[in-house]
Amino acid sequence: MAATIVYESSPIKGAGDLFWSLPTVFSILREGNADLDEYQEGFHHYPGAVEVVDGHYRNFFPMGSALVALGPIWIFNGVVDFIAPVAKHVPKLAKGVSNWQKNFARVGNIDASFIYTTDMVLASLLMALAAVFIQLMASELLPWKWALVVTGVFAFCSSIWSTATRDLGQHGPSVLMLSIALWLLVRGRRLPHGVPWAGLFVGLSYVMRPTNSISVMLLSLLVLLRYRRYFLAYCAMGLLVALAFFSYNGSVYGAILPPYYQPARIIPESGGLMLEALAGNLVSPARGLFIYSPIFLFSLYGLALELRAPRARVEALVVGAILLLHWLIISSFPHWWAGHSYGPRYMTDMAPYLCYLLIPVVDMLRTTTAEPVWKRGFVLTFAVLAGWSFFTHLRGATNWEAAAGWNASPTNVDQDPGRLWDFRDPAFFRGLRKG
Repeated sequence: MAATIVYESSPIKGAGDLFWSLPTVFSILREGNADLDEYQEGFHHYPGAVEVVDGHYRNFFPMGSALVALGPIWIFNGVVDFIAPVAKHVPKLAKGVSNWQKNFARVGNIDASFIYTTDMVLASLLMALAAVFIQLMASELLPWKWALVVTGVFAFCSSIWSTATRDLGQHGPSVLMLSIALWLLVRGRRLPHGVPWAGLFVGLSYVMRPTNSISVMLLSLLVLLRYRRYFLAYCAMGLLVALAFFSYNGSVYGAILPPYYQPARIIPESGGLMLEALAGNLVSPARGLFIYSPIFLFSLYGLALELRAPRARVEALVVGAILLLHWLIISSFPHWWAGHSYGPRYMTDMAPYLCYLLIPVVDMLRTTTAEPVWKRGFVLTFAVLAGWSFFTHLRGATNWEAAAGWNASPTNVDQDPGRLWDFRDPAFFRGLRKG
């Protein structure tokens, strides 16, 4: 509840690449199809996100976000229609009902502000739900009050707040699926019969975002090694997702994978660019994970602790490999800085794994018997890094100059990527001083 209130109170909103996810949902519910033909007059809002397939306009980006939003929108629209006859007697409620019904039915040049707001509300609810599963996961290994430390880092000290809650993009649904899957796998140490359900959410994570193919492969390997008895059932759940996904792609594109999922999209222009990207995704003042969320430096320490613990070594190796390969993949993308975005957007999907690796660190904070001076220093360092991480993502979620203005001024970052290394003008200080 607290996360939902904070997320929805944060003023920055604006649909990014997946601007057309919500109109796709409306089209499915209103017309029974996923094309965007009826919205042609509004394509100027985000023309690069639309493709033509067999003479029909469609959202170029993954359908996952639309699928996640389909159920909530269907329920909400049904409730609005149900209360509409009564609402007309309550002026404020009648205004809200009328606004929803008008925009749900609207075609052509749609109201972008309505899309932005609805996207942000849905994304905030999804990420608050993901925080619940992070809390459940951490509570399997920590007392629930200490698990709240991990959940707090996830919710407010990472790109979950500044990126995944701001629009209904790929990252939020991806994070939700991975959070549920990770909870089921950690819970499997105590209740292994629930492990097969993880296959459903691991499979769905790939539908949400293609880079999760790494999670599909390595989490499946984890299940094979740790829960072999349940491996076939796990695969069967994933196969349900795969069959539906491939069947849809075959009917629309005549291939098992849509263009967005083609591996050629991540081939770097040069080896030098990839080296820059590898460094940039970690320490660039504009996009570096450890600049915007230095609290995750403790995740590296947590990984080392887990590798020394026989009971958790396999999980640590798998999670470490997922993080490493994800870093390599996103650094292979020619546009590694994720265009006009804030902070380490491409690392957003890794938040559940990074928080998993914080668990042994928080457990050390709780149980260490070291000398008081050492303990105070350890706790203070953790608190300072968490505080800085909170500050940077607070800025991205609440200040337009930090979240968006930096990308365009003094020059467009896509045309002048050298700005990604300007330590004199980091985005999180925009709005606090002249930038």
